[in-house]
Amino acid sequence: MARVRRNAPRGVVMKVALDVSAVPPKIAGAGRYIAEVAARLPDAGIETTLVTRRGDASRWRERTPGATIAPLVPNARAPRLIYEALRLGSSSVARGVEVWHAPHYTMPHRAKAPVVVTIHDLTLFTHPEWHERTKVTFFQRAMRYAVRHAAALLCVSEFTARELRDVLAPRVPVLVAPLGVDHQRFHADASADASLLAEVTFDVRAPYLLFVGTLEPRKGLDVLLAAFGELAASDPHLELWIAGQTGWHMDAVREQLRRHPYAARIRQLGFVDDAVLPALFRHA
Repeated sequence: MARVRRNAPRGVVMKVALDVSAVPPKIAGAGRYIAEVAARLPDAGIETTLVTRRGDASRWRERTPGATIAPLVPNARAPRLIYEALRLGSSSVARGVEVWHAPHYTMPHRAKAPVVVTIHDLTLFTHPEWHERTKVTFFQRAMRYAVRHAAALLCVSEFTARELRDVLAPRVPVLVAPLGVDHQRFHADASADASLLAEVTFDVRAPYLLFVGTLEPRKGLDVLLAAFGELAASDPHLELWIAGQTGWHMDAVREQLRRHPYAARIRQLGFVDDAVLPALFRHA
């Protein structure tokens, strides 16, 4: 098994490839993690190549001017996944870097460079009912491959690392790198918030609770709506703001929203632009 070099000699720049081909146009969830890693690697003095979908190169050139863009991957999902598994590992990019970072469970097969795979959670194994059946089948197989063939596995929390060891008993090193905070965006200065929120019709006229995330069963929206019902009964001004794009299997939650006794005080904002989110957090 190839191993990741822990410390480069002084004056030597490490070359890293980061696969960003799974990041959707509207960045959310694990896509946010991938986008932030992509932005930070060149700033850390690492020679970074971003592997993108063929039709997505311009977005990444704009977001990460310090990185080299390699638009190798087909645009459609099924060809993209097949190409990643069978072709990316022997690509010229893989042959030219010291580390390949696969940031979303999957990895190239028979890669020419050591591969580090990020594992975000184990719910595909522990709660398969929270995911689409096709995703469960695909990602379970991909993760079983990764725990045998990656050079290292990177977990976003100690909890995830413990579950990974319990569920899949990996043969390779497991490292933990907790998620960070962008202090340039998320800070206490609210001087410009009022005009920014007004521009997007998010006037703060009442105290509100804020939910941010893709709307899907595993996010616990049913519990949140029940809790808001109890709080709203004792506070006639409190509102609930739900920010995020709709995922799958949301019929039950839609019905709960429709029948909620305080439905008039629940605002569904849809997908919220990155520029607006920090202001929403500051005022919640």
